Amino acid sequence: MSARGAHRASAHPRAARRRFAPLLTLVVLTGCSTAALPRQDLREPEPQANYLALISNYLRTQLKDVTSYDSFELSNPRWVHAATGWSVMSCVRFNDRGHTRSYAMFIQQNAVADARYAVQTDSCSSMTYTPFDPNSGTIGRSPMGLSPLH
Repeated sequence: MSARGAHRASAHPRAARRRFAPLLTLVVLTGCSTAALPRQDLREPEPQANYLALISNYLRTQLKDVTSYDSFELSNPRWVHAATGWSVMSCVRFNDRGHTRSYAMFIQQNAVADARYAVQTDSCSSMTYTPFDPNSGTIGRSPMGLSPLH
C-alpha cells in the first residue's frame, strides 16, 4: 500500500468518529435528562406511638452492654429512601470509650427494618440531636438534668 493509501485508511476512522460524535452526544444527554422520581408522599414522618420504644429495644438487644456506653442522643426522624425502600430514619449518637459513634436506624411499619453504623450519605453529622435514654426510651433530658447547648 502506498503512503497516500495508508494516510486515507488512517483518516477514515477519524472521519467516522466526527460523524457519529453528535449522535453519541445526543444519546448521552438524553440519558442525563431523566430525573429520579420524587416520593409522592412528601409529608413529614408522623410520630409513631412506639417509635422511641422500638429504638430503645433495638439498642438494648444489639449493644451487648448498653450501660458501658454513655451520652446517647437521638436525631429527629426523617423520610429517606434506603435499600429496603422508603423508611423513617433517625440517627443515634453515643460515646464508646471516648469515641463518638453514630448509628442510623431505619423504621418501616412499626419495626426496625435496618440499622448500621452511619455512613456519610446518612448525613448523621449534620442532624440536630436531643438527649436520649436507651434504658427508659425517653428523650429530652440529659443525665445531669441540663438541656443541650445546640
